[in-house]
Amino acid sequence: GVFLDLVRAIFRTQFQAKAAQSFYDLADMEAFPHRNAVEQLEGFTSDLFKSLQDKMTGPNRAKSGFIYRYNGSRSYNYTIKSGLMEKGQVLAFASEHIPFSFSSPDYYGFPIYDGLTFVPMLFDKPSLNIFQPDFCRPLNVKFNKVLSMFGGIEVHEYVIKLVDLNQCNDVNDINTCPELDKLDISQCISASLPDNTIFLSKAHFYGSSNETIEQMNIQGFTPTRDKHEALIYFEPYSGTPLRAHHRVQLNIDAIIDPMKTSNFESEQLTPAGRKGIKRMIPLVWIDQEVNVNDETIRILRMVHFALRYGQIIIITLAVVLIIIIIVVMEVIARRKAKNQRIERGGNPKSDPFL
Repeated sequence: GVFLDLVRAIFRTQFQAKAAQSFYDLADMEAFPHRNAVEQLEGFTSDLFKSLQDKMTGPNRAKSGFIYRYNGSRSYNYTIKSGLMEKGQVLAFASEHIPFSFSSPDYYGFPIYDGLTFVPMLFDKPSLNIFQPDFCRPLNVKFNKVLSMFGGIEVHEYVIKLVDLNQCNDVNDINTCPELDKLDISQCISASLPDNTIFLSKAHFYGSSNETIEQMNIQGFTPTRDKHEALIYFEPYSGTPLRAHHRVQLNIDAIIDPMKTSNFESEQLTPAGRKGIKRMIPLVWIDQEVNVNDETIRILRMVHFALRYGQIIIITLAVVLIIIIIVVMEVIARRKAKNQRIERGGNPKSDPFL
């Protein structure tokens, strides 16, 4: 298949709209080389790679493949809270291989979670913020609806939202931040990259506005909710994520250089001399489904039913107890009144007519 040479595309962003001849000397003419797909994903090394190797982050710098680079190498350090109602809230974050860290719980004006531990009792929590170290930012998940799944568990469905943390009306409330169709994560990939180079979006730009689709010249995508939406299903009492569909897409705002057939060699391409055209090109679509094992779901189902129906039983018993107390009090009051009448009937002095 035809794949975009990622190293070439990133290197191209260092130039102006019209590249100098030195760019083609280093990067060659082929922006979309015909090469093996596995090599592209698992560590293909292009001729241009050595000139960019010193700018890479992470321990695996021998190749440029997406999978090879991060295979077992993401060293993240979290400091989190452990209190019952604050479990999983991130206090500090650091990493050896990405240019981002923070050491204050107030770095964001709202609580964020580490993605592994969550607070219980989600009934009054319309949104959560899960920190994603791969993107150097938290992703917002918002409550959508209640569904019956996993044999009767009433799970809470949350939908992942991409929001602009720099444009919030209230910095302490992420719900006031505008939702975006794509997020710029260039500085998270490499501090030497220009802004607006690498973007995060939903798979196949699902949910993007017509204006964005037209602006980015997106064609050929017909995403659906079942296959492209990013969803998390929580058991609401314990806060356990029972199933998650992690679907995001990395894109590069690449500059496509117009080429023409060489006047000397029919199969050789040469620069056309015109300015490059920017196009949003999808690079990687991450589609992960995470499920809790059946035994854990069985235990959570028992606890869920016990809590859900236990509340009904407790309320029913409380109502019955209240009724019994009222009946007993009524019986005692009537018996006391009857005894008083009997006492008056057996005592002549109590008769007002005597």
